[in-house]
Amino acid sequence: MHPTLIFLLVVSIIGSAQSQTWAGTYTADPSCNKAGCCCFSGQAVVIKTPPNTYAFASKVAGLCFMLTSLSGNTTLTGYTGTLTLSGVPIYLQLSSDSRSITATTPLSPTCIVRAMKV
Repeated sequence: MHPTLIFLLVVSIIGSAQSQTWAGTYTADPSCNKAGCCCFSGQAVVIKTPPNTYAFASKVAGLCFMLTSLSGNTTLTGYTGTLTLSGVPIYLQLSSDSRSITATTPLSPTCIVRAMKV
């Protein structure tokens, strides 16, 4: 492979890895199955707090074990992160274009919860 092409490829990969932006306001995906899942409701907010911690907060609706909101702090690495709520991990995944967040948990592996950046 030509050295210039390799350089451009590496720069492109590094640029895309650094371009993820977690912070922002997201709107819950209304197609989430509230009869069988705990879903984001209304807006979810992600705020960066130095040095590399993020605060996450969202109202929730559906099968949420009497919870009305979800919040916590986490260290997000690249496009992934984990919140822990009462010992239960909630896995967060940011889309490659930083426009949506997907949340999953081992308690309900068939529930995939999404929110789109406003």
